[in-house]
Formats: sequence, C-alpha cells, structure tokens
Amino acid sequence: MQTSICFTSKDKWLMDRVRQKAEVERKSQSAVILAILEESFVKGKRIGEVLKGMYCLPSRGVTKALETQEQEKTRRLLGEIFVEQNLVNRKQLERALILQDHLNGEN
Repeated sequence: MQTSICFTSKDKWLMDRVRQKAEVERKSQSAVILAILEESFVKGKRIGEVLKGMYCLPSRGVTKALETQEQEKTRRLLGEIFVEQNLVNRKQLERALILQDHLNGEN
C-alpha cells in the first residue's frame, strides 16, 4: 500500500512531531502515521483523548482542565478551558473537533 499525504506549512508542527516520534520509536514516519490513524479511528473519543492522540495535549493538561471545570459554577466546554489555559491553541482545538466529529459519524 502506498499513501501520499499533502500538508501545508501550517501543518509543520504536526510533521515535526511525527519525525520526533519516529526517531524515538525507531520506526519510519509512515509507520508512525499509520499507528496514529489506527489509534485515532475509534468512535466515542472525548476531545481530550483526541488532542492527546494528536500529541497536542499532555495527560496532566486534561486533569488540570477537568479540575477547573469541576470548580466552576457554570460548566464550560473543556476545549474552551484548554485554550484559556494555553494547553492548546485555537487551531489545534478546531482540528481536533473536526476529527472528533468525523470519528463519531457527525460529518
């Protein structure tokens, strides 16, 4: 199987992460991308899980945001808290939400 992936300069951060992960795991970049895709295509993932799967958000970030959400009287969406706490940027959140919608069949 051969797959081509096109990305723009806006996706450089993602490809840098793929290269880093490939070096650490001593795998090809293609193998890393396929592993990420296999892991990501599971229905019902929450936004924190999707962002962690995209290597945008550490586990401690999810815990911190959940604690913040619990303490608030009116519960805000976790994605809003992630952005407010500078755990992810708006673009990363938007991409994760798009992926989450597709994973959950809401496209």
